Amino acid sequence: MHLFKKLIGITFLLVLTLSSCRKDVQNPTNLNIQVVDAYNNPIVNAMVTLYQSQYDYNNYTNQYATGYTDGNGNVAFNNINANVYYYSVYRNSDCSSNDFTSYYTSSLNAGVTNNYEVAVNEIGYINFYNNSTSNAFQIYINGVYYYTLSANSVLKNVPELLGNCNIQVQHIDGTDSQTFSELVTDCSTTPVSFQ
Repeated sequence: MHLFKKLIGITFLLVLTLSSCRKDVQNPTNLNIQVVDAYNNPIVNAMVTLYQSQYDYNNYTNQYATGYTDGNGNVAFNNINANVYYYSVYRNSDCSSNDFTSYYTSSLNAGVTNNYEVAVNEIGYINFYNNSTSNAFQIYINGVYYYTLSANSVLKNVPELLGNCNIQVQHIDGTDSQTFSELVTDCSTTPVSFQ
């Protein structure tokens, strides 16, 4: 009987020791992004790039991960940290971009697959040329302030939605204003020059 109690005691200690050595294995954190157009059709072969900060997203630096959408418009990023991510979506064939839609996740839930849907729009570009030798101009696109362009400088590849675009450039002191109405077309670049 005494030996039996010792065996039970040793077995209990062994089970307790082994269970304390067990490491909890957490499921990986994954991010699945589905890219669709304005009609909810999947966008195939779009490049999706993740960034870990808004600064990196704004400056296209320190890319965390990049992937391409499949035939259903999905791209998966597996075994990533449960953080907030900023994403850039672009497809060369038709200039589809998320420049005018959502661009970041909330903080991802750890240990699960987090799903996001991103709508993209086809865009064109505007190049601004300030030909004045001494005057800076403020640029407004569709009534919204966009940028102040210094004298003798160029601002290239400003993304804009397709269609008519109203542009106003105003001298920095408000004395001179010029208005342009430009048609932004798919994947094209529209030049706007002023002085």
